[in-house]
Amino acid sequence: MRCPQCFDEVGTESDLQNHYLSCRGVLSGDSGSAPEVVLRWYKTVLTEEDTSEVFLLNTFGKGDPVQLKWTPEEAHYQSESVVVPIGHHQCQLVVGEDIYQLKKFSIKAATKEITLMIRN
Repeated sequence: MRCPQCFDEVGTESDLQNHYLSCRGVLSGDSGSAPEVVLRWYKTVLTEEDTSEVFLLNTFGKGDPVQLKWTPEEAHYQSESVVVPIGHHQCQLVVGEDIYQLKKFSIKAATKEITLMIRN
């Protein structure tokens, strides 16, 4: 059986019920709240040398793109903490004038960081 929230494989129907409630944050008292998450992207496509920020087009925010700033000491782009609802998400990354489809990612109650990956 698969959890409809995170698509993890679970054993029995009873296990599924417990897993689903845990996944939604109900068992921890979250009532399905959205965790704060840091999004990062390791540069996997060519960018202009002076590209200090890229943007994430998403469906979970208030309609505003999420800004990811270049972090030279870590060698990746990274967002501030943003609230992302629990569940599966598919977004697009804007790098200069180019837009890239990203692989789907899942957010669970305990998620703190997500590495964004461009879909092939």
